[in-house]
Amino acid sequence: TYSYSSTNSVDVPSNTVSFFGRANYTLLDRYLFTATFRSDGSSKFAPNNRWGYFPAGAFAWRVFDEPFMEGTKDWLSNLKLRLSYGTSGADNISSNLWRETWSSLGSGSNHTPINGELIAFYRPDGLLANPDLKWEATVSRNIGLDFGLLDNRINGSIELYWNTTKDLLMAVPVDNTTGYSDQYQNFGQTLIRGIELSLNADIIKSKCFRLNMGVMHNYNRYKLGELYIAYHYL
Repeated sequence: TYSYSSTNSVDVPSNTVSFFGRANYTLLDRYLFTATFRSDGSSKFAPNNRWGYFPAGAFAWRVFDEPFMEGTKDWLSNLKLRLSYGTSGADNISSNLWRETWSSLGSGSNHTPINGELIAFYRPDGLLANPDLKWEATVSRNIGLDFGLLDNRINGSIELYWNTTKDLLMAVPVDNTTGYSDQYQNFGQTLIRGIELSLNADIIKSKCFRLNMGVMHNYNRYKLGELYIAYHYL
């Protein structure tokens, strides 16, 4: 006796396209400006929310090159202040969450004979479609200070950052009376704030040999700005 079973599935393809532009401007070789703009399109979202737009900007000030720093150049070899603000997007979801999909009940016992012919029945998938899904967005803010001492034999940086991710793409429980169990929604917000310190030093530096030592310390504080509380419907 032989038995045979097969399973068929169809994947929904996804496509993305991006456009990116950047502009740089330097003033007096000391003040550096950068502006960027990114436009991303994803087929994972409905046509009304398919595109996301993510600008960013950065500024750097070469403090070391200022005339009032002339008296420090016998021991100071670099000093630069950096500021940046930018946004980015994510579409880490399946391709068919914005439109309703149906699936077969899947076993031979679920096929009902009608007029001598086996008829397959289909039902909606467990996820409720959401045509209002949009890009998950992260806003990054950063301030940094780069420094170098004694002809850069000692150098390092101090970084302060604050990142916020909003409109998280999450599966949220829905009322079972709708016939569905969950729905993907843009919900919640997370915040990460931290400081990063790095220090490098050339212990031995010669034409033939160099011994360098570096240390780094990082401290992060994570906060969940909004939390979804799932209620079980009876």
